[in-house]
Amino acid sequence: MAKRKLKSGADAHEFTKEDAAKGGRARAESFQERRQAAEHAAGEQLVSGLEKALKRLEAMLDSENQQVAFRAVSTYLDRALGKAALPAQGGRMDVARAEAVAIARDEHAVKTAAEVPAAREMVARLVERRAQEIAAGKGTADRLIPHDLSE
Repeated sequence: MAKRKLKSGADAHEFTKEDAAKGGRARAESFQERRQAAEHAAGEQLVSGLEKALKRLEAMLDSENQQVAFRAVSTYLDRALGKAALPAQGGRMDVARAEAVAIARDEHAVKTAAEVPAAREMVARLVERRAQEIAAGKGTADRLIPHDLSE
């Protein structure tokens, strides 16, 4: 393949994979810098807004309006001590997501531990029945479990 020429007649630069990779790395670095700057600015704005919100909440604690003061106290206590929860089904209290996942895993493990032996016993009975059918000449050994699963 002939080398490309510029209008001036000089040889044009051959664009290589390394050149493309350099450009990609430069774009990624530039994007990362812009992203970090935006996150930093958002963090500063959040902090200043949080300070303003806390000052407003503190002012609302001293409100003459009892409803406003009660809501401010409730919000303040919920944030400081955690939100109060009423007993739900089974007497459980409101729990964090991680605790809920742990509870669900424990319940699943208990349920599985209770159901697995019965399921294994049923499969063993079905396999035994199929073996008896094959021994009696009622079928071939191409299927482990009989077509009719009712016992």
